[in-house]
Amino acid sequence: KNNAKASGIYYVQIAAPTIKARAQKMLTKLPAGNSGEIMEKTVKGKVYYRVLVGPYKNKAEAEKARATLNKSYKGAYIQIKK
Repeated sequence: KNNAKASGIYYVQIAAPTIKARAQKMLTKLPAGNSGEIMEKTVKGKVYYRVLVGPYKNKAEAEKARATLNKSYKGAYIQIKK
């Protein structure tokens, strides 16, 4: 069992469109006080543009943000960037 604390930077992923322009537009429309970035991820040969909000210092901060963001972006979840 791995009981070590996860190390890395926490983000909340709100979407992963396949069109970069769509991901960029989502970043410009984030709720006030939020910033984020786009991370490319290829899955089974298809490129997705993950829209990540953050960074957050710890999981508790990220979870609080996820709960708020999930109201506007259903399925928002925490992503740890190493």
